[in-house]
Formats: sequence, structure tokens, C-alpha cells
Amino acid sequence: MALAPKESPNIWWTMDDGRWSMGSRESVAFESLKSSQDESKFLASYMVYMLWCVYSLAQEKSERFVIHSYLNLYSNLYSNLY
Repeated sequence: MALAPKESPNIWWTMDDGRWSMGSRESVAFESLKSSQDESKFLASYMVYMLWCVYSLAQEKSERFVIHSYLNLYSNLYSNLY
């Protein structure tokens, strides 16, 4: 997961390794996912990343059904992992 300061949207803080990175939020988040050594951590992080992508797409289109459907899908996938 990556966060950006308001004053500089092209610099992102990656929570996985705790460092600042340059680039778009998508590339920084994906690179931090790829660098993860633990498979379960990678899968959980990837699910959160994909959920964020779907959520932002659904917000642009204002389709609550899409958000609800993917929340159910990912909650089922997460419960099957553990």
C-alpha cells in the first residue's frame, strides 16, 4: 500500500518497506508487492491493491453494485486463504 503527501503527489510512501519512492501510485504499490518475500503477505497485499483499483473505478462510474460485488468476492477469497 502506498500513500502520498498532498504537496508532492509523485512521491509515495510505501508501507511494506517503509521508504519514499518516486513514480505513480500504481507502479510504486506494485513494486512493493513484488518485493514481498512472504507469499501470504503478497496475496493479501495484492487483494487489497486490486480492491483499491476496482473501488476507484467504481467511484468514477458511481456504481455501488460493482463495489458491493467485489467486496463480497475479496472477502470470500480472503476467508479461503486463512
